[in-house]
Amino acid sequence: MIAVIADDLTGAAEIAGIALGFGLRVSLSMGEAVAVSDTDLLIVSTNSRSMKLPEALQATRQALEHIFRLHPKVIFKKTDSILRGHVGPELAIQYRMTGLQRILLLPANPSLGRTIRDGKYLVNGVPLAETVFAQDPEFPALSSDVTRLVDGMDIKAGDYGTGIPEQSTVIGDITSEDDLNQWAGLVSDDVMPAGGGDFFSVILRRKYKPADAPLPKPLHPFIFIQGTSFGGAAHPVRLAAMNTGRALLIDPAMEIGSDDYRQWLYEGVRLKRAGEYLFMGFDLERLADDADPVGMRRLMAKCVADLCSFEMPAELFVEGGSSAQAILDAIGIRGCRPTEVWSRGVVRLKSDRVCVTVKPGSYPLPETVIGLFTSPET
Repeated sequence: MIAVIADDLTGAAEIAGIALGFGLRVSLSMGEAVAVSDTDLLIVSTNSRSMKLPEALQATRQALEHIFRLHPKVIFKKTDSILRGHVGPELAIQYRMTGLQRILLLPANPSLGRTIRDGKYLVNGVPLAETVFAQDPEFPALSSDVTRLVDGMDIKAGDYGTGIPEQSTVIGDITSEDDLNQWAGLVSDDVMPAGGGDFFSVILRRKYKPADAPLPKPLHPFIFIQGTSFGGAAHPVRLAAMNTGRALLIDPAMEIGSDDYRQWLYEGVRLKRAGEYLFMGFDLERLADDADPVGMRRLMAKCVADLCSFEMPAELFVEGGSSAQAILDAIGIRGCRPTEVWSRGVVRLKSDRVCVTVKPGSYPLPETVIGLFTSPET
């Protein structure tokens, strides 16, 4: 069995989708590794990216302790592709607990235009610190130098020609899939592999043959939740839903249990029962620039959970890993089986209560999902 530890749910789901593309049997748990007898790949999402550093390290430590009891052949550390989160400290804990001698960190995804050249991170050729990621509310990219993006570790930038020195952490230049293949050839039993989805895909390809991942069919009632700042008011599903009256907006100043909240909830139930597809997101005109992201996640999760308590939809589609995790926590889901893939990184997870599709905020929306809200027939 292969094990993966990820710091957020969308990263975990992305790995699951890649594995489904190789015909593997995949299980995903949240916080605690649960043994599943028919699993080729076990993924544990710690949600540590949404925590303060001490809690994040404790969550990482506990997840690793559970994983060790299952004796996996490999433990891959999934990091955010642009190195948001507590990447360095979490790598350091896994490094110490596994007793391995070297770390190879390959976060970039050249298939998605995210590359590292001469130690500088580029997004479609633009230095990372000059992109929208510099405005991330929790982990802004203030530098494009990869060695400065990973705090808490002595890390070296390099290329595969120089190898991976003993007792070191190397973050590699990656401009193409060929670079990833060259780096993957250097992974041995004493090397801890870490990084993004492209690196994990190359690792699997060295052992497994690609297979056709199953494609999902939209289920309804279907609730689309914009839990990320990407897209903003120009988000295509938001725009379509606003034009057709299928949008349920959350006032960020609304107090749980108030008359306004009850009125909002009744309107949500009415809209959900009146059609097959519903959009949920914050009222951006009322959302302050300095709004607390943790507080907003909690409010959104409570709103979704209360709406679902009236009648659980067939599918929730959530943009944003932290929002998705908060919502799953609020409705009491701790484990699920990844089943289908809409597109890269956009994966359906099936629990015994509801299907939840999770999508990283910065990844493209599947045209199929946009069409649910823009098609005149729906």
